[in-house]
Amino acid sequence: MVQANNIAVIVLNYNTPALTMKNVDILYSKNEGVHVIIVDNLSTDDSFDILSEHYKLNSEIDVVSSGENGGYSKGNNFGIKYALGNYPQIEYVAIMNPDVLCAEDNVLISLAGMLKEDRKLAVLAPLMIQDDHIVPVKVGWKCENSFRIWQKRCYWANSLLKNRCSYDKFEINEDKVLYCEVVQGSFFIIKRAVFEQVGFFDENVFLYYEENILGKKIKALGYKEGTSLSCTYIHEHHFEPLSLSKEKRLKRREYASAEYYCKECLKSNNFLVFVLKLQAFINLNIELPLVCMLKCINKR
Repeated sequence: MVQANNIAVIVLNYNTPALTMKNVDILYSKNEGVHVIIVDNLSTDDSFDILSEHYKLNSEIDVVSSGENGGYSKGNNFGIKYALGNYPQIEYVAIMNPDVLCAEDNVLISLAGMLKEDRKLAVLAPLMIQDDHIVPVKVGWKCENSFRIWQKRCYWANSLLKNRCSYDKFEINEDKVLYCEVVQGSFFIIKRAVFEQVGFFDENVFLYYEENILGKKIKALGYKEGTSLSCTYIHEHHFEPLSLSKEKRLKRREYASAEYYCKECLKSNNFLVFVLKLQAFINLNIELPLVCMLKCINKR
C-alpha cells in the first residue's frame, strides 16, 4: 500500500488565495499525511502573506514563492523540485489547480495505488465534473495532431468537422481506469520516476499545451495515461465572457504553444507552421472580431 508521506501535491496559486485555501483545506482534511506545496506564482496581491499565515502551523503544507510568473509549467516545476529536494522519499507527484474541489477520502492514496499496480500507467486523473456534467472529450484524448491544431483555429472547421483526437471508445482495466494518451492538467497524479525521465513540464510554453507535450513524451516512453471512473473531482472553473482584447491575448498564447508543440513534438515542417501562423492571423483579425460582433448583435 502507498503511504501518504510518499505523495506530494503541487498547487499553483496566482491571485486566488481564498480559493486556494478552501480547496487545499478540503483536500488535506481527506488526505492527511501527504505533503502539500503551495507555489505562489508572484501574485500581484497579498497571496503569499495570506497563505503563509494560514498554514504556518501545519508542517505538512509548505508555502513557497516562485520568484517570478513564468507560467503554469515553470511554476509547477518550481514546486516539484522543491518537494523532491525537501522530501526525497516522494514517489508520486500530484498536480492540482486551485479551482479543483476534491472531497473524497484518501483519493490520492487510491490513485497512487492504482498507478503502483499497473506498470503500463504513468499518469492517472480522477473523473472531472464541471457544472454538474461530465464532458466526454475532457475525460481523456489522443495527443493532438497538426490537423486538430488547424481545426481549432478555424471556426467553421471546428463546428462542422469531427474531432479526430477524441475517443469513440476507451480501453479499460480491472480497476475501472480508462486508458488514454492525454488527461486534463487541472488534477492528476504521476509516478515520480517517469516525471523525472521526461524532465517534468516543458518550460518553453507559458500556458496551454502542457498536457499534450507531457502526453507525447510519456507515450514515447511506452507508457499510458488514464482516468479513473472510481474517483471524481469538481472543477470550479467558471467561464466568463471576455473582452475582444483579452480573448486575443489568450489566443496568442495558445497559438504560440501549439506552434511550439508542432515543431518540437510533431516535428512539423516550416510550411505547415507557416500555414498555422496564417490561420492564426485570419482567426485573430477576421474571424474572432466577427464572432464577437455577432454575439453583441444577438444580445440586443
